[in-house]
Amino acid sequence: MKQRLLILTDLGHLKVYRLLYSAPGLKPKLELIKTFSTAEASGRLADKLTDSPETYRGDAGRNQSVRSSGERHNIELELEKRAVKELVRQIAGILLDETEALECIFAASKEISPQILQQLPPNARSRVVANWPDDLTNLPNGKLVERVEEWERQAIGA
Repeated sequence: MKQRLLILTDLGHLKVYRLLYSAPGLKPKLELIKTFSTAEASGRLADKLTDSPETYRGDAGRNQSVRSSGERHNIELELEKRAVKELVRQIAGILLDETEALECIFAASKEISPQILQQLPPNARSRVVANWPDDLTNLPNGKLVERVEEWERQAIGA
């Protein structure tokens, strides 16, 4: 049986498991081989910004309804792009370093899954045999094993 990796990610976290099969037909065991948290996607936005809104306030006597806080309006989008870029870098490194595992099952939320897969290098992307558009990072291991078994049954047509 081919060795597989199971890669689960959301914007803030990445978990990589090796699927270990003791014998054909038995449930695989999950071995956590890597976990990673992105700095851009975790925590509160206020904790990541260096400027406070007070820095850009005008005189108190002026019309206060016209003022802006001076912050960039697309900061959340920029942080998401940075997180996706870092996740792509981590996933590509894992897929290219793990020479024993020829296949990979990839699970990420439907919002970020296409972005990650498009940015992966072709030699890493070609190892992805299944793309699950779900955020499974917080799913217990038992449920993950059930999901893998269900996918394997569907893949072989049983």
